[in-house]
Amino acid sequence: MKLAGRNGALPKMTISETVQFMQDTGYDAIELSALRENAVLPEVTEDYMIRHIMECVEKKPGFFVSALSCHANYVVDDFIYSVQKRLLRTAHRYGTDIVIMSTFVPYAERENHTEELYEKLIDRTRSLCRIAEQEGVRIAIEMEPNTLLHDIRGFLQVAKAVASPMLKTNLDIGHLFLSEPDLNEGIAHLKDYTVHGHIDNMCRGEHCHKLPWDGDIDLLDACRCLKTNGFDGTLSLDLYLQDYAAVSPACVQYIKEKVFSQI
Repeated sequence: MKLAGRNGALPKMTISETVQFMQDTGYDAIELSALRENAVLPEVTEDYMIRHIMECVEKKPGFFVSALSCHANYVVDDFIYSVQKRLLRTAHRYGTDIVIMSTFVPYAERENHTEELYEKLIDRTRSLCRIAEQEGVRIAIEMEPNTLLHDIRGFLQVAKAVASPMLKTNLDIGHLFLSEPDLNEGIAHLKDYTVHGHIDNMCRGEHCHKLPWDGDIDLLDACRCLKTNGFDGTLSLDLYLQDYAAVSPACVQYIKEKVFSQI
């Protein structure tokens, strides 16, 4: 497996500085987000920025963009919806065929509107999948607590309704640990959908992304299960409460030495 860093966790750095940091720290790739501190950076889909970022990425042989991502509200936010379309049409220029999305909708908008929101979720996801099919790009929706798609059951219902071979999932190990009775059974259940993932640790019943060695999840066992079920792609380190730059060296070393190399 490969380990990616997330530029969205380093908001004080420019993207070029972030790429350099990740290359120097030992990450294999970057999950390139169009978000910075909850603000959208649609310029990542502009020609000049694509050329600039890829020049930075290609300075280190073997380093790559694992996925594009925009963890924001495309279900009811028209601007985010338009950004997701642009990311789908841009992905191949970054050398990836994966765009990660989230189904977060603020509580104020979800209250008493659940049925309408799910109808809009299916409609917009189906529309995005049509673009994905045209572009040869996979949409990796991330299941997460307190979002419209927060568990496997909900994801599979939407996948059935959308009916697109391009609808996949970004499997966050910590999120799945919280939503499913058995993490390994959940991983196996999603084996035909998992194209990218996030690695983090958590304590049972608490949505709090913890350092890889701090929590209730056996990450080695989880990654072995991923490998057994056919996934050998990229996992991004998903932390946001810690100083990402400060903890990255130790996290990269731990994940590569204590987890990936032991699978």
